[in-house]
Amino acid sequence: MRPPNRRIGTLVLAIAASVALAGCSKCGRASEGDLTNSTDPHWVEHHNPQAQVAVVFVHGIFGDTVGTWTHPNGTSFFDLIEKDPDLGSKVDTYAFGYPSKMVRAGSFDIQEAASRLHSRLQSDKITDYPAIVFVAHSMGGLVVMRELLTHRDVLERVRALVFFATPQEGAQIANIASHVANNPALAQMLPADQDGYLRLLNDEWKALPKRPPVECAYEKRKTKGFMIVGWSSATRFCDDSPLPIDEDHIGIVKPDRRGHDSYVLFSNALNKFVLNKSLVAKLETPDFYIDNDRAVLTISSPFGRRDVRLVNAGGTKLSYTLREFPDHSLYVAPGPGPSELGANSTQILQFVLGFGATESEYRFVLQSDAAPDLPVVVKFPDLPTIIARQGDAANKVLKDLQGVLNDPAKLQQLKQPPSGGPDPSDQIVQAVRESLAKQDPGLMEGGQWLQTAELMNAVNWPGLATRAIRNAVRVQPDLQNVASVRRLAARTSGLSGEQQVLAAVPPLHLNWDEMSLSPTPFTTPASLERAADVAVKMQGIPGLAAHASSLRGDVRWAQGDRRAAVESYSDAVTIKASPLGAKRLAHAKALQRVAVPR
Repeated sequence: MRPPNRRIGTLVLAIAASVALAGCSKCGRASEGDLTNSTDPHWVEHHNPQAQVAVVFVHGIFGDTVGTWTHPNGTSFFDLIEKDPDLGSKVDTYAFGYPSKMVRAGSFDIQEAASRLHSRLQSDKITDYPAIVFVAHSMGGLVVMRELLTHRDVLERVRALVFFATPQEGAQIANIASHVANNPALAQMLPADQDGYLRLLNDEWKALPKRPPVECAYEKRKTKGFMIVGWSSATRFCDDSPLPIDEDHIGIVKPDRRGHDSYVLFSNALNKFVLNKSLVAKLETPDFYIDNDRAVLTISSPFGRRDVRLVNAGGTKLSYTLREFPDHSLYVAPGPGPSELGANSTQILQFVLGFGATESEYRFVLQSDAAPDLPVVVKFPDLPTIIARQGDAANKVLKDLQGVLNDPAKLQQLKQPPSGGPDPSDQIVQAVRESLAKQDPGLMEGGQWLQTAELMNAVNWPGLATRAIRNAVRVQPDLQNVASVRRLAARTSGLSGEQQVLAAVPPLHLNWDEMSLSPTPFTTPASLERAADVAVKMQGIPGLAAHASSLRGDVRWAQGDRRAAVESYSDAVTIKASPLGAKRLAHAKALQRVAVPR
C-alpha cells in the first residue's frame, strides 16, 4: 500500500493532539503518546431522592470523561444543568468514559466501549431509571447506538438521544488518521461506502420498530483547517432539522452559558421528549367505573361480549395479570396474562359470556406492577336476553349446517374429503364456527372457537368440541391460561373420553346426575324438523355417524318416542363409545322402563 504523505500524517497528529488536549482537562502538557482518558465513569450529580431522569454523557474519539464537556473557563455542561432552575432538580447526570489513546495501543473500539457502557449502566443502576437520555459527542454517538441495538431492554427506557457531531456516515478525517494513529476505533469510522460496520449500524438502526427521537447538531467551524464531521455526516438519523453550532469539533460540546446553542438544543430535547411526559407506568381502565373501590364492567350487548381497553398512559412498560379469573362461563382473549403493556400503549381485552351461562356476575382481580390490586366485577344486567339470543344463534347454526348438507358439492366433499384436506369432523366444526362468526363479526377468532366448543358440548357432540378447543388455543395460545378455558377443556375431556384435550389438563370428574335428557339447543320445538333432517344427512358421512345417531336420539326423545331414542343412543355408542354417550343411553333406558306400563 502507498505510504501516507508525511505532511498529512504530521497534520493529522497535530489535529488529534489538539483534540485530545482540548478534551483532557487534567492532561497538562503530556506527550502525544501518553494522551489518554484515565477518569472513571461516575455520577456527577445524583440527587437524594434520585430524579426520574438519568442523563448520560458519552465522549468521542480521544475524549475525556469530564474534560470533553468542560469549557476552557472551567464551566462544564454538568454545571449548567445543575444550576438550571428548570432542569437541575429533575435530572441526575452521569459522565461515562472509556480508554481512547491517540497513538499507543489499548484504546477501545466502538463495540468494546459499548460493552463497558452497558456494564456501567447496570452497576451504577442507571437502568433502574424510568427515563434515560444520552448526550453523545462524535464517536460517542456510535457507541450509544451499538449499546441500544444490543440491549433492547435499555432501549425501552431511552426517551431521547442528543448527538453532537456524530459521524453517522464516517468522518473523512478518520480515513486519513487511520494511516498514522494506532486506534482501532478509527477503522470503524471510515465513510459508509468504504466500511461495512457503519452500513450495518445504519441498517440495524433503521430496522428498529420503535426508535427514540434523535436531536442532532453539527459544527460550522473547521478544526485546524479540517471539517471533522460536516452536515451530511452528522445528520443522517436526526428526527428534526439539525442545528448548526458556531463551533469547531471540540468546542461544540463545551457550552459556557445556558444561552449557548449546544445547551439550548439539549434543554429543548429534555422539555420536548421527557419532562412534559409521564415517566412512570400508569395503568388506566377507561371502560370500567369505580364503585366502592371495585372496578365494575357492565356488558349489555345481546351477544354477551365487550371489548375493553387497558391503557398504559405512562412512559415505561408495565405488566398485568387477571388473577383469580372465573373458571367457568366467562372468557377473556387474548388471555389473563401475565402480559406486558408497552409505554403509551393500549391493549384490547375481549370478554365473552359462554354459551349456556347461568350467572350474571363474575369477579376477578386486576393485578399490576403499576398500581394496587383492583377488584373487578363483570355484570350482565340482561342475562335473559343473552340466553335468548344464544338460542337463536344455535338455530341459525343448525340452519347453516342443513344448508351445507343440502349442497351436493359440499355433501360430496364431506363424504369424500380431498387427500390431505380436513376430515368431515373438522369441516363440520369449521362450518359451525363460520356460522357463529357471521352472526357476531366482532368476536375474536379464539372466542369463535370457544363458543363453537360450548355449543358442541350443549348438543352432545363433545368429540367435536375437543377440536374447537384445540383450534382456539392454536390461534390464540394465551387462551390456554384462562381458567374457564381449562375447565371447559377438562369438562370436554370428561364427556368425550379423550384424554387431555389441552396439555396438562386432566378430565373433570362430572356429576352425571346433572346430565338430563331435556331438549338441547338443536332440539327445541322450533328446530326439531331441521335437526331430524341434519341427522339423516350426517348418517351417511364417514366419521359423523356417531354424532348423527346421537342427534337422532335427542330428536326422538324430544318427540316422545323413547324406544326409538334408546335405539339411536345405542347405535351412537356402538359406532363410537364415549362417557357421555354411555351415560345418556343408560339414563334413557332407565326412564324408558319407568314409562312402560306393567
